[in-house]
Amino acid sequence: MNDYIISSTVDPSDMQSDTLIISCSRVEQELKHAIAATGCPYPVIYLKSRLHDVPTQLMTALQEVIDEVSDAGIRKIFMGYATCGNALAGLHTRKCELIIPRCDDCVTFFLGSMKRRREMPTGIFYITSDWATDETHGLHEFQNYVEEYGEEMAQEIYEMMFEHYSYAGILDTTCCPTDTFRPQAEQFAEQMDLEVIDVDGTNDWLTQLLTGPWPENRFFHFPSGYQITAGDLYLP
Repeated sequence: MNDYIISSTVDPSDMQSDTLIISCSRVEQELKHAIAATGCPYPVIYLKSRLHDVPTQLMTALQEVIDEVSDAGIRKIFMGYATCGNALAGLHTRKCELIIPRCDDCVTFFLGSMKRRREMPTGIFYITSDWATDETHGLHEFQNYVEEYGEEMAQEIYEMMFEHYSYAGILDTTCCPTDTFRPQAEQFAEQMDLEVIDVDGTNDWLTQLLTGPWPENRFFHFPSGYQITAGDLYLP
């Protein structure tokens, strides 16, 4: 497999199942929780979350993985992704059936519905355990900017990135006590001059991805031999 893969429980030369999960590493903790809760037996491939920074790179990475596992005999893939800035547009399913949560990003996974996401106040930057502790985001990323550009320029860059946010929302996905990452979230909020709020969440969407049912208002269902278009990615 390729260098954009964080981890994998797949051996392409020895497939024991025709079903596979491909997921962003950003939701690894919550997906593992759902797998344990449901007893889901399927292998998983986790891709680097930073692929989201350039949607075309994410689509290319996903296509390469789908091509490889399709050739290895996989026929159904559960995707631990949302539409992610239309990064799925152009993706070809090859010989696989794809089941994908029908929402805009992983924050909506944990808010539970597109309706709730739209009803939430604007200006919230949502923080989960994975984001708070990921060395490529948050204060870790800020420190990298300090080392590259100096503290003053790094602060200016980050203030521009977060100028439209007023709150740091500590999002409880129910899979990890928020106290375990609250200090990092609060430190980040102080650095960015954001007010800290707590947001109740759920992991039901990822759990339902593994077990079904997959109603059209909550999941995309793309057949084998199909190329996904931007028009297919309409959100209810």
